[in-house]
Amino acid sequence: MANAVNGTEGDYGTLETGRFEVKTGLKITLPFECKTNSVQIRGLTEATEGAAGKFTVTITAATAETDGKTEITLNASDATVGDTVRVSYRRRMVNAQQVMMKTTGTTARGALYAHYPVYSSGMDCTEASIKAWVHIEIPRVRVTALPGFNSSYKSASTYSVTFSGLDPKRADGKMWALYFEPTDANGDIIAKSGETVNWN
Repeated sequence: MANAVNGTEGDYGTLETGRFEVKTGLKITLPFECKTNSVQIRGLTEATEGAAGKFTVTITAATAETDGKTEITLNASDATVGDTVRVSYRRRMVNAQQVMMKTTGTTARGALYAHYPVYSSGMDCTEASIKAWVHIEIPRVRVTALPGFNSSYKSASTYSVTFSGLDPKRADGKMWALYFEPTDANGDIIAKSGETVNWN
């Protein structure tokens, strides 16, 4: 739901971090472009020439034939081949589309489509045991609470988004609809009419 805001395509950066292995030549290669001057390694500083306590960064832009990459070169006094180093960086998103919600905007509204698998047994929740899908359609809803991300390390968690149904002011008076879609004998979604369905 974009709250009636048009998306804009552009060049954006997303802040990320990860652990990477130091390869031959004391180099770390990130398989994507990073924003200029965004690479950070704790205890070291970026420089144009390598030295103790410093590292250099070479960014290769993506082309129509090849992906972009970022190559980090460390100094022998700071790392050895085989070490694992945590790197923070701002990864360049070349063809991303942005939809911005401003603080002056109203609560987001839009259509809601929810899809839930139906399992053949309450004890077996694998993909192979899916016997049907339930689809819920609400033509008009409003977000009433921000998405919840209350997760805990090594424990099961459920993310939540809260909506409230609104009158879509449709000519047919439809407020919401629920669809039950059984799968075929192989557990696949039925793509054409007349196929045998699996009700068990």
